[in-house]
Amino acid sequence: MHIQSDPAPLRIDGASLFVISLTFVLPLLLSIGVHRWWAKREWAQQQKARQQGKVFPIIPFYRSSLLFVIFALSAVCLLMLASGINEARTNVRLESGIVLTLLFLPIILGCLFFLLHNTGLVLLTHEGIHVQRWGRRHFLRYSDITAVRFRNNPLVAALLVHSAERTLRIPWRVRNLFDLYELLRSRVEPTVRDATLG
Repeated sequence: MHIQSDPAPLRIDGASLFVISLTFVLPLLLSIGVHRWWAKREWAQQQKARQQGKVFPIIPFYRSSLLFVIFALSAVCLLMLASGINEARTNVRLESGIVLTLLFLPIILGCLFFLLHNTGLVLLTHEGIHVQRWGRRHFLRYSDITAVRFRNNPLVAALLVHSAERTLRIPWRVRNLFDLYELLRSRVEPTVRDATLG
């Protein structure tokens, strides 16, 4: 006769709850909060810029998901490093935490670069074109522009605005990109406009 026993109930101890909270719940809440703060900050910047000229925002791309990846991987790295420091209690070697951090660091930095690259706005004023990104602002006068090139390749910058000193790279994620292109062409010198058409 076969007696079927009920499986043992699933038990989650305090350490498991701490790990789940640190590596999933906290990163999720942080990513939502930072995404909302970032969106409000961008909206305020765009409203301020609209007083100076025509604004073309750079549309964020998977910002909330990328923030979650950054926070979650950072939390895992910190947890492994802290466990490695307390090797006697956790049986996790410090070398394991360091190796895991070195493995995750390129992913974290890549996500951060992608976030900052897809943040900001392009502003056309009476004097010239401004490209504002996180912590950076570049400006070219219309009279200094020597070429405007449109590239039909989604992996690289969509618009290249050249002068003798620098090149402004405008990404594909700009809202109303083709309107920006036409408006910019209408404001540059006729020789530059003709070369662009050519």
